[in-house]
Amino acid sequence: MDLIFTQQVLEVLTGAVIELLTIAVGFIIAWAGLAARQYIKDKDNALKLSEKEHYAKLAVQAVESALKNFNSEEKFEAAKASLVKLANANNIPIKESELDSLIDSAVLDLKAEGKEIKKTYDEQLELPLEDTEG
Repeated sequence: MDLIFTQQVLEVLTGAVIELLTIAVGFIIAWAGLAARQYIKDKDNALKLSEKEHYAKLAVQAVESALKNFNSEEKFEAAKASLVKLANANNIPIKESELDSLIDSAVLDLKAEGKEIKKTYDEQLELPLEDTEG
């Protein structure tokens, strides 16, 4: 009699453990799916930001080369308009609130790149010429 009772208790406990494990596995799968979804979303947002920054640099470069005699405010507005056109043409959503910071960032990046190029060029000019007679 005790053996039958023990077997019944073990069957009930085994069933309960299996149900709990099934629920736990379900939660783990759901969590992994949510984490993967968030990772993909973050990666997509980073890619879009990178594209926006690239187009902002293009817009600023175009305005700088085309509108040399304009003041900085006119250039800024022209760069914003150019950035909006580039983003729309490439199906990249861009918010009005992003425009100023993207253009400002592009201007600073291009200035820094220009200084680095000038520094490298100046360093090359300072190198002693090799004596070819000899």
